[in-house]
Amino acid sequence: MNKNALSAQKARYRIRELVGNIPSARLTIEKEDLAKQLGISMGQLNRIIRGGSDPSGTQLLVIADFFGMTVDGLYADSTAPVMSRHNRDTSANLKKQYRYESR
Repeated sequence: MNKNALSAQKARYRIRELVGNIPSARLTIEKEDLAKQLGISMGQLNRIIRGGSDPSGTQLLVIADFFGMTVDGLYADSTAPVMSRHNRDTSANLKKQYRYESR
């Protein structure tokens, strides 16, 4: 397996792990919120979580922000501590800014 494939696999595993840490009582609400911020369906989010689809660079930024970490943190060892989540408005603004700048 090449280095890029290994990195992508590590990020997918970390995303799955982070979502798995959401309390079950809040899981659906949190996943719906994340999917909305990413501008994707729940089905597409579930494919990312299961590793059936790779998130884009912009989606990685939004996912990292959603969990209060950097994109590098998604590629870090899963034993690394995860910072608590912070204001999600930042990721929504980042996504809007990216869409505006890419036009």
